[in-house]
Amino acid sequence: MLGSAATGFDTVSVEIEISIIRGIPRHTVVGLPNAAVRESLDRIRAAILAEGLDFPRGAITINLAPADVRKEGTSFDLPIALGILVASGTILGIENFEKTLIMGELALDGSVRPVRGILAALNGAMNRGCTTFIVPEGNVAEAMVLDGIRAFGVASLGEAIRALSGRSEPQKESPLLNGRQEAQYTMDFGDVVGQKGAIRAMEVAATGGHNLLLIGPPGCGKTMLSRRLPSILPDWTSQEALDATCIHSLRGLGQGGLLGSRPFRAPHHSVSMAGMIGGGNPVLPGEVSLAHEGVLFLDELAEFSRSVLESLREPLEEGSVIISRAQGPVRYPARFQLIGAMNPCPCGFSGVVGASCTCHPRQRMQYRGKVSGPLMDRIDMQVFMVPVDPTRERKDARMHSVDIKERVQKARELLGASPISTSTGALQGDTAVLLNRAVGRLGLSMRAMERIKKVSKTIAALDGATLASPLHLSEALRYRRVWH
Repeated sequence: MLGSAATGFDTVSVEIEISIIRGIPRHTVVGLPNAAVRESLDRIRAAILAEGLDFPRGAITINLAPADVRKEGTSFDLPIALGILVASGTILGIENFEKTLIMGELALDGSVRPVRGILAALNGAMNRGCTTFIVPEGNVAEAMVLDGIRAFGVASLGEAIRALSGRSEPQKESPLLNGRQEAQYTMDFGDVVGQKGAIRAMEVAATGGHNLLLIGPPGCGKTMLSRRLPSILPDWTSQEALDATCIHSLRGLGQGGLLGSRPFRAPHHSVSMAGMIGGGNPVLPGEVSLAHEGVLFLDELAEFSRSVLESLREPLEEGSVIISRAQGPVRYPARFQLIGAMNPCPCGFSGVVGASCTCHPRQRMQYRGKVSGPLMDRIDMQVFMVPVDPTRERKDARMHSVDIKERVQKARELLGASPISTSTGALQGDTAVLLNRAVGRLGLSMRAMERIKKVSKTIAALDGATLASPLHLSEALRYRRVWH
């Protein structure tokens, strides 16, 4: 029989070998199983008896190969049970079962329970040549996301036996299961009063996938704007949707079918290092990976642990995270867009016209220092927001998400069709002179200079241009170092 073991985002096919010999009844599982796998024989025995079948007597040895890869979780219950029934002669006439991937947890009454990581396992097995899969009925919607496969959704051990014996039909493809539903957003930028400058920054950030930090007093709309960002993000490709859905499946967050929209993760500021980066036993993806191809929103940025914030530096640069453990390194993708929000000082009113800040200058410096310089250097855009007068009647036109997204989509297509999408390249003429002067006066790093160039070219794309002008660069420079 064939099972699957996860090693981070990647999976390994596991061959399940069964040996049954005469002797004192006992069972042994070898091949680096964890406690859940070692306990599987007790569940399997009860499930087989519940189906009215005989459990073989004698010494049963189960080998999970390759033996140097750790096997974790309850997904091996179903393939081991079917392997025992084939080895004992209960199931006859099975051909090519070694090319059929089987996953599922068994209950004591013989029913099959869903397991996490189905989509990642099937995607990896499909790339290795498997086309037939037996999975729990509760996971069949995830399985049908993949095209060109034969998937059997089973609710019990008896149904799994019939599927393996060829006495049942595979799940029929359904547009509802196989497709991705159109994203529906309940939040719209049309709900936002004022804040045209911040909305413009959101549009630029969405177009180029730039990291953005919103700074402003309480109640000025930082969180409100950030939660509306997904409504203007450009449409993603099928591969991006598949990768993001696989990560959610590994955490047991799959809802059937591909994710309908880019992920938006907003962890509380008390999140631990393992919760943010990933970890645990077994090692599971953290928030940075769950936000893959989407947005990681950190509200009250300065309240997060310093170590947690510093751990974001490598994923922001590399687009992945590698977690080292005694058993070996585990890799998860982590290509996300960071959106942060914070107050300018502990009381929240520093630099706000008409408000009085009660913080000592040292307190303000310590508060801002919670976000280190190296992390700020990786944030492309910074915007200082001012509060909107709620008593003033505003007659300015609202900007709705559908209109902003249309501009974002056109600009993203221009960026994709231009060489600037793969390389920042060099600015020309007066634009290059202006950038060199700004770098010298502001003391910017080479990383910051490259990010300013990317932002300026994103702004140019929003104007329908392929080359950044001094005007575009000036706007990009305004998004850097709002604190002096």
